[in-house]
Amino acid sequence: MTYTRNPEQKFESPRDLIQSDELTDTQKRKVLESWQTDLIELQKAEEENMPGRSEDPGETARRLSEVTAAIVALRAADEEVPAKPARAPSGKPDRPFRDVPKPRPIDNPKPPGPGRAAH
Repeated sequence: MTYTRNPEQKFESPRDLIQSDELTDTQKRKVLESWQTDLIELQKAEEENMPGRSEDPGETARRLSEVTAAIVALRAADEEVPAKPARAPSGKPDRPFRDVPKPRPIDNPKPPGPGRAAH
């Protein structure tokens, strides 16, 4: 797999890499993680005023965001995680609230039962 060194030479964007049929999901993850590591290092260098690859100072941050989003999307697809959380079914709750006893006020002690005198 030759794409781990310079994925930008073959793929215009992380989305292109994910949509590619040339690599398995495991290979895609490996390339994306390598790409992410390279971009993090480049971003650190740019923060220390070392020259970057682009004239646009925000380009590395944008590309890092794209690569990170692609990694998350690939993991979600692998784990078959739904894009949105499942919604609760509409309608009545499974257990009606009338089954839950009403709490007694704290300042009102237990009322006297039959055969007990009130003080």
